[in-house]
Amino acid sequence: MSMVPGLEVVGWGVAFRHGRLCPAPCNRHAAPATLAWTACGGVLARDAVAGWLGPLHADWAEPGRPGSFRMCGIAGTMPGLFRRSILMIADPYPSGTVDWTGENPVMYLKDDPDGDWASLLCFFRVTWSPHGVGHACVVLQDPSGTRADANLCLTDNEPMARYLVEGFMAHFAAFRGRELVRTLPYRPLTAVSRGAHTGTRYAECISAPGMAVELVWDRLGAPYAVDMPPSLTATGRHQMYSVIVDSDEAWCTVNGRRLPGRVMPRPVAGRESRSAFLAFSETWILKLGKTYAFE
Repeated sequence: MSMVPGLEVVGWGVAFRHGRLCPAPCNRHAAPATLAWTACGGVLARDAVAGWLGPLHADWAEPGRPGSFRMCGIAGTMPGLFRRSILMIADPYPSGTVDWTGENPVMYLKDDPDGDWASLLCFFRVTWSPHGVGHACVVLQDPSGTRADANLCLTDNEPMARYLVEGFMAHFAAFRGRELVRTLPYRPLTAVSRGAHTGTRYAECISAPGMAVELVWDRLGAPYAVDMPPSLTATGRHQMYSVIVDSDEAWCTVNGRRLPGRVMPRPVAGRESRSAFLAFSETWILKLGKTYAFE
């Protein structure tokens, strides 16, 4: 079946061969799809059928060959009518369940690059979750867990905080495998406010009875967007979207005392990031299994 000359119904990935699109193996999240090639701007559009096309590599153009492209790692040459580039029309409504959305700036600090983390701070400002909205700030002054009074979570919505800590943060690399996360005490906070945001510095201030916490991210970099598939997210079950701003210098004070450690390089999915960063518009969409429900 062809929709236009040289076009075929395609499933499980595509490649351009001999003047037409043909089936090709693609072993990443492939599912049946039907494609239509339209002449309007050389757009590759997908018909409304069940399933979706596995991710086609974004580096369409071959270096030095403006009329060429690659799909699923297979090279080909575009016909003269469709020069330069093509556009894959993605589904504007990703499938899955939105488990939560909001902000999640963190700072993981070390004294020794080869040692354990000296301080771990994880802040949440949630604008939607199954347990409502609110704030949570996890403060681990002793990630080793030897000091029982040094680690806690401050929150104005404990069910939401437990949902985030147990269902998500516990899977973050810096927290994974730490027994103290499971037994973390939760304390009510009384106030949360953003500190001065100058474009190069950002701060969060959290108050609780007998406790004042200030988180400061300094020497901020340029923001960049991330779209992490389940294979690259901490839970392994969610698609995660966010806007990240790395920080070259960050610190936390508790009742005026600065916690130990400094920012470290942190490679993430092939990019050199930092162990302290802001995460805005963070959204976790469940793709596999069921939404986490704490007991």
